[in-house]
Amino acid sequence: MNPWRRFGTPCVPTEGRIEELLCALWYPGDWHLRDDGSVTSIARRPIPSAGATYAVHTHVIVGGDGTDGLDPGHYAYDHDKGQLLRRDNARETAAGWELPRSPSPGSRLVFSVQPGRSFGRYRHRAWPLWIADAAYALEAVRFLLDTDFPTVFGPGPEIRAQLGVPPATETSAWLSRGLVPEIPLVSIELPSNWDIASQRRHALARRRSPKLADFVRNPVRDTNAAHLAELAGQAWIAHADRIETWKIIPSASAETIYDALWHAHRAAARLCYDAALSQKVRCRPVSGIPAAAESWTMHAVAMLDGVENKEEKAE
Repeated sequence: MNPWRRFGTPCVPTEGRIEELLCALWYPGDWHLRDDGSVTSIARRPIPSAGATYAVHTHVIVGGDGTDGLDPGHYAYDHDKGQLLRRDNARETAAGWELPRSPSPGSRLVFSVQPGRSFGRYRHRAWPLWIADAAYALEAVRFLLDTDFPTVFGPGPEIRAQLGVPPATETSAWLSRGLVPEIPLVSIELPSNWDIASQRRHALARRRSPKLADFVRNPVRDTNAAHLAELAGQAWIAHADRIETWKIIPSASAETIYDALWHAHRAAARLCYDAALSQKVRCRPVSGIPAAAESWTMHAVAMLDGVENKEEKAE
């Protein structure tokens, strides 16, 4: 994660709903496995991430009225240590950063992405995955709170002004402070009266994508899944009981593709989280599918019916 501590951001104690929400979103579980079954050093999170790159960063803007024991201000969340860090506006403006917009009475949750985490693995295919990871985070909040809320989508000056951060293209402004660029992608206005339903928190906590071996043990039944497996170059997809896909014409305008990417990944996230709640279907998101000349499958979800075999270690 971005080392905001280098910017003089002290750790502050959290309690109540904010702590519960951040833990429900990002509390680390067991370790990711490689395709051969060996263990990696990357902890699994309740929210899936393309290639386990976990590019999303979380910022909390506490409004003028304060909330859950937190004073008004801007905070960065350390996903690895599970700690909330309070940003020092005076130190940041002295370094040449713009002063963040004064918080409104309410509070906000802002998801940004650290582009280098995905780019290092996916290169030119990374940019749709930034939206993918942010969309899954956004829908996780909606799932936990079981309500809709006003949102501002980035990138752009509006959402950067809320955080008071320079554009990601101004790399020297970030690197000179010991940070790497972030791109704010979505800002959520938290309702004035919100809570997390315990059954939804538990559902998200136990959500895990099925192992590839779980798919391979399944016979090939669905011709659409077999076709997607060939298109994606991932043979395991052919063994899904069924798939859901979202497509677009590659020649569509940039604005149309942008909107379609958000729609596709938000819909896929809702499918995955609702499945975790019902425990009737297990879902594994599929990203990075190459585009053909006439059609691009932006995203897909491969599904297996039934619950996980409890005799096997949960993934």
